[in-house]
Amino acid sequence: MLDIFRDIPEVIYNSIEISKRCNFILKKRKLILPNFNIKKNLTSFEYLKKLTLHNLYKKINKNLFKKYILRLKKELKIINKISLSNYFLIVMEFVN
Repeated sequence: MLDIFRDIPEVIYNSIEISKRCNFILKKRKLILPNFNIKKNLTSFEYLKKLTLHNLYKKINKNLFKKYILRLKKELKIINKISLSNYFLIVMEFVN
C-alpha cells in the first residue's frame, strides 16, 4: 500500500485512523430455516437419509454402491452436525 500511495502518504495515516474508529463485532446467530413438512413420523434428517440412500441405490451401478455409500454417510454426518437437513429438503423440493 505504501508503494501505491507514495505520492499521498496521508492516505495511509487516514486509513489507520478510520480503522481505529471502527468498532464492529458480528454476533453469531443461529440459522433460521423453515421446517420441511414430513408426513411420515421421521425427523428431517431421517427423511433426508432415507431419500438419499434410496436414490443413490437407484442411480448408482451396484458395483460402485459401497464406495458411494461411504461418501454419502460422511456427507450426511456433516449435514446433520450443522443442522442443514431442512435446507437440503427444501432445495430438493424446488429442484423437483
